[in-house]
Amino acid sequence: MSGLPPGWVLMRVGEVAKYINGKAFKPSDWEADGRPIIRIQNLTRPDGPFNHTTQAVDPRFLVPPGTLLVSWSATLDVFEWRGREAVLNQHIFKVEPDDRLVGHRYLRWALANAIAEMRDGEHTHGTTMRHINRGPFLAHPLPLPPLPEQDRIVEAIEEQFSRLDAGVASLQRAKRNLVRMRASVLSAAVEGRLLEQDLGIAPVPGSPVADGLFKAPPSWVWSTVGEFCDVQGGIQKQPRRRPTKNAHPYLRVANVARNRLDLSEVHEIELFGNELERLRLAPGDLLVVEGNGSRDQIGRGALWRGEIADCVHQNHIIRVRPRSAVVPGFLLAYWNSLAASQELARIASSTSGLYTLSTAKVKSMPIVLPPIADQLRVVAEVERQSSILASMEAAVNAGLARAERLRQSILREAFAGRLVQQDPADEPASALLASIQSERNKQ
Repeated sequence: MSGLPPGWVLMRVGEVAKYINGKAFKPSDWEADGRPIIRIQNLTRPDGPFNHTTQAVDPRFLVPPGTLLVSWSATLDVFEWRGREAVLNQHIFKVEPDDRLVGHRYLRWALANAIAEMRDGEHTHGTTMRHINRGPFLAHPLPLPPLPEQDRIVEAIEEQFSRLDAGVASLQRAKRNLVRMRASVLSAAVEGRLLEQDLGIAPVPGSPVADGLFKAPPSWVWSTVGEFCDVQGGIQKQPRRRPTKNAHPYLRVANVARNRLDLSEVHEIELFGNELERLRLAPGDLLVVEGNGSRDQIGRGALWRGEIADCVHQNHIIRVRPRSAVVPGFLLAYWNSLAASQELARIASSTSGLYTLSTAKVKSMPIVLPPIADQLRVVAEVERQSSILASMEAAVNAGLARAERLRQSILREAFAGRLVQQDPADEPASALLASIQSERNKQ
């Protein structure tokens, strides 16, 4: 922070405001009525649910509208509270600026810049839940220009961010549209609307079911998964299964997302007897998540392509192995289509409010089957269009990443004194600081 503009001084974060950590509320303190309790999730998701309390709390923990709040654990950021009066939970600082030195709006962006510097530096701790220690945070340098220049800097930042926010909103709309387009491609593919049909092809032999989920082309047949696929449960993790002996990789629910696998962290498990032969995954296996608390995630599936040798799966994943009449890529497209997802949620629902599948339920799941030639044509077209959509999504994500880098660049330029021009007529911050110190000495 050397080379500050004329009239600026370098102070510490803790010298320009007071920072009050929130009260450590326990779950037993939560109530249905009373003041809202501000937790980190209420800052990152303002429309999310609140817990409340009717307790009498220290006034230090009360948060009126307009208060600056710093989340210093998990989510590292600065927020301005816009709700009604609330009480503050722990892991969040309530900020009380010294308004003789620093403007409220200037401090909001200066703290955001300081946290960005600390987040990229050596003062954040933890991997799964990062946090900033109070000492390094309060000691972090904070550049302080004259008060009039603070106002000009804020206006310039917010003008730049307003344009940036409009661009980001446009990119996010494009990203949501791509999700809808991908779903539309899958629906059209599995319903026979993506390609013209060859009516001369003989249908798949088997035992068709009377009714399907939608009207299919004449040469397509409705059947059940169990008629054309082998369905297998997985291994239950037990204390006796020590991964140090006869260990093999195995997939967990965390490894199976919708239409893709996350193999960044694959655990191992000990196998006994013929378990490896019985449960070894083979290329073309569809892996289905058995249960989930979220209705739209139940039964999500991804295709195993033989990424890891001698790999098995846990009991919360159901393996669906297609036989010769089913092309794995078509099974995957059908499984993740809107019609199939809705049917999976229906058959998985229970009176307890949980959603759980079983091998029996998966076997009874209706499936539409085109002739093999049509399945291959559909899969090729889905992959072609999905590749185009993936390229578009990558471009959108690159734009969002550039926007975030530009946001940080604007803050860096602002607090290096390069975003607005200095006015020699402004009272230097050093003179203001000396005046405040003199007043303190007299008191």
